[in-house]
Amino acid sequence: MMALKTWAVSLAPLGLGGLGLPATPIPALHPPALSVAAPLSLPTAQASLRAAAAPMPAPALPGPSQRAVAAAPEGARSEDGESLPSAKSPRARAMLLDLGRLARGDARLNDSFFDARSLGGGTVVGALAEHRERLRAAEASAVGQKLRFTGIGGRDVYNPTAPFETEFRGRTLTVLAARVEPRDSEASEVVFFEESRGHWRPLPGAPVLKLQDPFVSKVGGELVLGGVETFPREEGGLGYRTVFYRGRSLSDLKPFAKGPDGMKDIRLAPLPDGRLLVLTRPQGAVGGRGKIAMAVLDGLSALGPDSIARAAVFDGMFGEDEWGGANELHLLRNGLVGVLGHVARYDAQGNRGYYPMAFVVDPATGRRTSPKILLERAQLPPGASKRPDLEDVLFSGGLVRGGDGTAVLYVGAGDAEVYRVEVRDPFAEFERLSRPTRD
Repeated sequence: MMALKTWAVSLAPLGLGGLGLPATPIPALHPPALSVAAPLSLPTAQASLRAAAAPMPAPALPGPSQRAVAAAPEGARSEDGESLPSAKSPRARAMLLDLGRLARGDARLNDSFFDARSLGGGTVVGALAEHRERLRAAEASAVGQKLRFTGIGGRDVYNPTAPFETEFRGRTLTVLAARVEPRDSEASEVVFFEESRGHWRPLPGAPVLKLQDPFVSKVGGELVLGGVETFPREEGGLGYRTVFYRGRSLSDLKPFAKGPDGMKDIRLAPLPDGRLLVLTRPQGAVGGRGKIAMAVLDGLSALGPDSIARAAVFDGMFGEDEWGGANELHLLRNGLVGVLGHVARYDAQGNRGYYPMAFVVDPATGRRTSPKILLERAQLPPGASKRPDLEDVLFSGGLVRGGDGTAVLYVGAGDAEVYRVEVRDPFAEFERLSRPTRD
């Protein structure tokens, strides 16, 4: 048996960015002191937020004239010259109160947790700078592990789902679905794997689907699996679309719905009231290179190209030359939905960079928190890639939450490999918040 290699990977604490507050450092904020991983006393939280710091601009909200309020020194101004409220302002005092409540474990959702903005001040470069600053501030590490696959004839395996439990031929199994293809081709199959003696091997008798980039969810007691299907276009070349399968087990998956032509990254989550949250990724006139949009449908029967195309776009999440999408949705205990996704860009040399990120959305209002990068390729050891321009690609596959503030992130790397990396649970802080009572 070949031992799996492990590497130490430095990880960032969530800090206030994980609470939906502005992720850019704001005056009087020290990330390690305010990380929710360790409970804070009210005096500690207040003292940390009020500590002296150089004036810094508050980030812009999606609205044309609104500005996020941070505890700023008297006379501080934003980049466009607007004066910023000081630490004596009502909004800043409300933020202090929220931090104290969070420290006591009785925080409730309010506007301060949904001061959504684009990541990193509007660019992936800015988001990476914030991510690296959190790494420098942290004294934590985690274990990254490359997964080994056998029985696939020398082909590459990448862009996996997280392992999930399903019925197959009368047994309950834990399996993982992943994209499998030759290094020099995109003739892809989705294969279901089971773990055996430290390796992952194809599950005998399981279906093999002519799809790319699989994803799974559980809706109403059924397994819902999707992936990207390619097809020849009348005008020539290949088109693509997302297709969906459903069934009570892996043995009886049947196709039942399709997304619009030319759309990837459509993801589903069942809501407590029986409806279905759908996140999509329009492009072109609506979405540019690719934005995330949201719709709430009556159920799986309502899923189709028209309903998906009507999803409302989250404005201001990415820069104009960047794109991103959702990869997996997690219904939290308080009714919020955690979104594991990715954001991407081209660098000056035309190479792609993909970065796992996470944010939280309230399905009742459509409001979201600011996305936050979780990991970058440089934190993992060098490895294979399909092409040189894909070396900096990490594609989020799935997240297994541990219930103790940690999680395991599964990612595809370089369109050629799969890694599992232990990270801080990006949704844990939000799940501890209680929703306000509505009359």
